[in-house]
Amino acid sequence: MPKISVVIPVYNVEKYIEECLESVISQTFTDTEIICVDDCGTDGSMSVVERYAQQDSRIKILRHDKNKGLGAARNTGIEEAKGEYIFFLDSDDYILPDTLKNLYENAVRTKSDITVVHVEAFADDDSEETIKRVTESNKWLDKLVQDNFKVTVDNYQKSIMELNCLAWGKLYKKDFIQNNNLRFIEQKVMHEDNGFWLKVCACFPDITYIDYLGVMYRMRHGAITDVINRKEQLKKKNEHMMLNIADAFLYIDTYKKEYTKNLRSQIKMSEFYRPFFDTKIGILFRYRWTDEDKRVIILSIPFYREKISKDNKKIIRILGIPVYSKKINKK
Repeated sequence: MPKISVVIPVYNVEKYIEECLESVISQTFTDTEIICVDDCGTDGSMSVVERYAQQDSRIKILRHDKNKGLGAARNTGIEEAKGEYIFFLDSDDYILPDTLKNLYENAVRTKSDITVVHVEAFADDDSEETIKRVTESNKWLDKLVQDNFKVTVDNYQKSIMELNCLAWGKLYKKDFIQNNNLRFIEQKVMHEDNGFWLKVCACFPDITYIDYLGVMYRMRHGAITDVINRKEQLKKKNEHMMLNIADAFLYIDTYKKEYTKNLRSQIKMSEFYRPFFDTKIGILFRYRWTDEDKRVIILSIPFYREKISKDNKKIIRILGIPVYSKKINKK
């Protein structure tokens, strides 16, 4: 059994996937499996992956039957991972030679649930906008460097605000992920790392930070967060963050019932997430409430399916907002 499973979703990264794979197969730590998830792109990315797989037996290819998005691709990797630890890597980024070695040795020594290395953004082009984003991102990433940290119910809000929410750059103990039923949101959304981190912190992990630059984070013109104009991008961000928050709330309600009220409140009161609760979110919801099909739909995605009561006073709560039967379309 490998010590580390490296999970790499692959989608339209023909220009970058070779550098990504080279950085993983040339690690000084070699007891790995490299899981490449084919998310049905339209370029030659998988031809590159297949060529590498023929040369290195550690590379395993998993295929989706249709494009499902980054979160779902990572989930596919989690389900198939055989390693003691899981490391997520985006296919347009790369890692430095001792990254996995340093992560593994520190994780074993400290018995941490999550071990974190430094991340540095770099520009893939010389456009003024990309360079500006790199500068701003690196300032943010530097501020998020922490000492060793234990997340608790009392410091949950501090954790979701101040700790690095990126899925990559971290080595996760597989048992921590599996025992807590942790998965990314299955819908195709931006900012899926945020929702995942809300769930991760709700499991109160032990986190260790090590002083090593491990991941090079590529910022490129035309990436998913750049293709929409600023006004449309803000609208999309709000909608997708709402989906991530809703997914995290349902996770907390399901698996952390004893902390539901407390954790929900800390999320809603946090400086970063509070503005999303001030949005007029009613226009984003549709409701179906029949004997056979009781659900709430956010942006055409069903998020809640449960019968609350048998009388006519059916009340549901999504993101802490009550929705009464008079607002539900009965069919």
